[in-house]
Amino acid sequence: MKKIDSIQVLRGIAAVSVILYHMLVIEKKYAGGDHYLPDIFRIGQSGVDLFFVISGFIMVSIISKGKKERSPAKFLLHRFARIYPNYWFYFLVTFAVYLAQPTLVNASQGGRFNFFRSFLLIPSETLPLVLIAWSLIYEVYFYLVFSRLVRFDQLRLLISLLTWLLFLMNVNIFTHTPTSPILSLMVSPYSIEFIWGAFAAMIVSTAVIRRLPSLLLELLIAGIVLSLPALYDRFYSVNGAGVPLFQQCLIFGLIFSFLVIAMVALEQRAKLKFFPFLVRIGDISYTIYLSHLLILGAMGRIWAGWFQYPGMMWDEIIVFPLMLAVIVAWSRAAHRLIERPSYHFFVKWLESPPFIHIKSKEH
Repeated sequence: MKKIDSIQVLRGIAAVSVILYHMLVIEKKYAGGDHYLPDIFRIGQSGVDLFFVISGFIMVSIISKGKKERSPAKFLLHRFARIYPNYWFYFLVTFAVYLAQPTLVNASQGGRFNFFRSFLLIPSETLPLVLIAWSLIYEVYFYLVFSRLVRFDQLRLLISLLTWLLFLMNVNIFTHTPTSPILSLMVSPYSIEFIWGAFAAMIVSTAVIRRLPSLLLELLIAGIVLSLPALYDRFYSVNGAGVPLFQQCLIFGLIFSFLVIAMVALEQRAKLKFFPFLVRIGDISYTIYLSHLLILGAMGRIWAGWFQYPGMMWDEIIVFPLMLAVIVAWSRAAHRLIERPSYHFFVKWLESPPFIHIKSKEH
């Protein structure tokens, strides 16, 4: 699929938003009681919701670009190549830290985790070893579901997505959440955000969108950006408090799908252009997402141990921009040296026996 710059920029925004949210956590933990970062950074928590919407958009875009000849198995294996090799690097780094200093990993749940399930991104009663990987478990599930839809035409795909959406809405409105981790994953409202993103990909190329004035799309983007703080305060579930997660996913999935539609439509009309740096941030967003907690945690401990000055702002003025710069610098290097090579190695391996037999058998 040809890279869409607006999607890459949104990926970058989502990744940086999550960093800003976690910087609030780092400040609370290591700043000696200071609180100078703006509370608006809390909105960065919704960056994960944007990631889910983008995932749904990309899945449908792959199908719409004439790739129906790809077998479900081959589609799934190629998507796994995007997720697992890069993830496993950070899993092993985190596991090495755990072996050296167990209290530094998963302290919120007493260091408990399931090694096998964390490694394979399988739902568990506890959070994964790499805490941020909870969202990757949903990504893997999305890929498993979508591998069954990869050959569908637009009508069958639309019917399947609507059926899935209605099922999720009924389960989340009328039943209790199952206690089984796998069943909880299958009925999770986060899938609704993925479906909204899929609908966005189906809508963006329709005649209706093409007839909408560019000014209206620009106003839509501005309205979403300006109203996001109020929407977050009203409709976002924070640590299980406030609105139900179902309502959060329903509303934020819809909001972000409108944002994706407007930005992609404007880019198609050549009305929206981005600095190459912003697109590159999107290119490395997966590595940013995987690595930022490790970097923030390490730099936070250095900060607290060496140059923390409670009651003074100057150390935070230095530390937080430095943290962001280190994360971006590391991610650019790691994307080039770890993420891309591991992906291509994995894909090449998939093209060899026994996986090549999957392709020949399907055809």
